Amino acid sequence: MIRFENLDLGYGKRVVLKGVNGEIRRGNFLGIVGPNGSGKTTLLKTILGWIKPLSGQLQSDSSLRYGYVPQRNVIDALYPLTALEIVLMGLYGAKSAWKRVSDADRKEAFEALQKVGLGEKAALLFHELSGGQQQRVLLARAIVSRPDVLILDEPTNGMDLVSEASVMETVRTIHESGMTVIIVTHLLHVVAQYATELGLIKEDRIEFGTTSELLTSEHLTELYRTKIAVTSVQGKTVVMAL
Repeated sequence: MIRFENLDLGYGKRVVLKGVNGEIRRGNFLGIVGPNGSGKTTLLKTILGWIKPLSGQLQSDSSLRYGYVPQRNVIDALYPLTALEIVLMGLYGAKSAWKRVSDADRKEAFEALQKVGLGEKAALLFHELSGGQQQRVLLARAIVSRPDVLILDEPTNGMDLVSEASVMETVRTIHESGMTVIIVTHLLHVVAQYATELGLIKEDRIEFGTTSELLTSEHLTELYRTKIAVTSVQGKTVVMAL
């Protein structure tokens, strides 16, 4: 679906990631993880086409449609928009500048809210919602245009465990419907439970593989330069710094 061939990524003369090779297969759930400032968001921006590789090739189908979920703090909570109006933003890209929102658009937006479990919150202002609910509204905005790939940037940052689980279970349901998912996060326990494959950033390099291959004590201890334990509790993978 998306292939990286010897990519150098960065800004101007500053190289952030070197020699990126790998591929993202259709229907995959890929977690991109690494320490803060390691280049996770740079890779995401390159996939989205917001920045160009410094060298190498990124190959993908030109018809691919992306749904993007930013960190929720990029939406000004004081702006008086309802949940439904936020979701409608996801349809603006396919409209001519002079074309008004139709009843059919509103129906699609409402159905997207229902998919993330917030149909009854459609008329509430965005700032009236909890953090977890706000993030699910942004999920609905991303999927309303029926993208091929859903990309999430730190979707559970700053959330409590209950809100985090609610958002990620919604993402899991979307993935199980057949959508390819790419999540950028520094939360290892999130990718441990949900991602099937990982892109693990070590210094200026990235290694791709299955979650079971890369999410090990040896890999993570080397990456974070401190002892990391990976164990299982009641069938769930737990990652701990010792």
